Amino acid sequence: MTIPNKTIDEIRELIAALSTWDFSTIAQKNWQGRTVTADLERVMLEYGGTFTPPPNNFFDYAECYDLEGGAGCLIEVPLWTIEAGKSDLVITIDFDNTSKSVCINDLRVP
Repeated sequence: MTIPNKTIDEIRELIAALSTWDFSTIAQKNWQGRTVTADLERVMLEYGGTFTPPPNNFFDYAECYDLEGGAGCLIEVPLWTIEAGKSDLVITIDFDNTSKSVCINDLRVP
C-alpha cells in the first residue's frame, strides 16, 4: 500500500510528540488509539535514553503490513534517541485507508 505524503507528515508529527512526551497533543489529535498514556510513558521510561524527533528520512526505516481487504495497514517505525540514534524501540501505527487517519497501536521492542 502506498502511504500518502500527508499521512507520512502526520506520522512524523505523532512521533515528534511522543519523543517530547507531549501526550496532550497525542490525545487531542486522537492518536492514542487503543493505548493508554501511562503505558506509553512506562515503556519509554523503562527503555531509557533521551528521545528525539525523527530525522527527515525516518520513513525509510518504516515497515508496512497491509491489512486484509485494503482496509489499511500497520506501520512500524523505530524511535530515535540522542544516545543511540535509531533505537530498537518501535512504534506500531494503524493507518485506516478509508478515513486516512493514524493512531498508535503499540510501543515495544520486538
